[in-house]
Amino acid sequence: MERVLVIGGTGAIGSRVVRRLADDGHPVAIVSRGVTERELPRSVVRFVAPDDPLPLTRLPAEATAWRPTAVVHMLAM
Repeated sequence: MERVLVIGGTGAIGSRVVRRLADDGHPVAIVSRGVTERELPRSVVRFVAPDDPLPLTRLPAEATAWRPTAVVHMLAM
């Protein structure tokens, strides 16, 4: 199983992706601005990045320490 970090995991589409990944058994964490609250599975780890986390070097240290094996970017460009 992949350890998936979803950037923008509380949006309309991102939250669906997060739920599907968690339902499929993947460990999932999200990075969000902490503005939008969504009902997500209890297993989902949440990190807050008040600023745009791109480039990835601006991810919260906790998200990097979580050691994801895959990153999905869901923020609209």
